[in-house]
Amino acid sequence: ISFKDLRKDTIMNKTKKSRNPYLLFLFWTPPLIIMYIIFQFSAADSVHSSALSDGITAFWISFFNRMLSLELSVQTQADYALLLHTFVRKCGHFLEYTALGFSLFPAIFHTFPCVSSKKHLLYPWIIATCYAASDEFHQLFVPGRAGMFRDILLDSLGAAFGIFCVCMIHNIFHHHKAASH
Repeated sequence: ISFKDLRKDTIMNKTKKSRNPYLLFLFWTPPLIIMYIIFQFSAADSVHSSALSDGITAFWISFFNRMLSLELSVQTQADYALLLHTFVRKCGHFLEYTALGFSLFPAIFHTFPCVSSKKHLLYPWIIATCYAASDEFHQLFVPGRAGMFRDILLDSLGAAFGIFCVCMIHNIFHHHKAASH
């Protein structure tokens, strides 16, 4: 048997093993759930979306006020909330898409085991970025919301960060596994 035949056999076995429908369901469920959650956040009108951001901002200001014993007045906390509102909203964008990129990498990795490493990195980023663009387009039709190109860029950056994080975890796990043998 030649090396070429052995490689072909290995690829075929890897493809068969990785395309187990139960495993594919397992790996694709998290990104689909995250996409659904992102869609639900985007479908909220401006009043509900702002109320959610205000609540999260108030929680963190109150948390740090108590933890650091700052003893900020209610007015000062409200002033900080106004300053931090946009930052909290943009962090939400970044973190949603970090989670999406993080969850898409294993789904792509196990769905397409024979593609190059670069494509394993590129495909989840492309999917997340296209989803971000469709999400911003969707917001054009939601009362009081607007689709913004800079949010697509931020979402894309968040997806790239999520992919980077899962790759680092994957590399640490495999280096640890290789070192133990």
